[in-house]
Amino acid sequence: MVNGGFMSFGKNPEEELEKRLTELGYSLVKLNIVHGKTRNKIEIIIYSSNGIKHSDCEKVSRMILDDPELDKLFGENYNLEVSSPGINRKLYTLREYVIFKDRPIEIALKSTGHPFIAKIR
Repeated sequence: MVNGGFMSFGKNPEEELEKRLTELGYSLVKLNIVHGKTRNKIEIIIYSSNGIKHSDCEKVSRMILDDPELDKLFGENYNLEVSSPGINRKLYTLREYVIFKDRPIEIALKSTGHPFIAKIR
């Protein structure tokens, strides 16, 4: 299954990762796999209603590196980045809207540019 140093994604890496993160009490906000010439870059954004600390990112990184199944999904050579969503990021996917449902967000309409606070329902 290894192709040019990278694992072909026969399994759905997002589903596998989400399952493991849920067991640890985190939600997967986004998984981004950037294919490079010599190595992949794996960007993982996690969320917890308790907030995300550096130690949480470290815990998730170790969980991935120590889990042979997950490690294989990302290939032989990759850089791993685990982070929180941040406070000023945009929401792009339905998954993100579901995670942040009933939480206050700041919205600015393109037509006016004026920001206001709202809740996702």
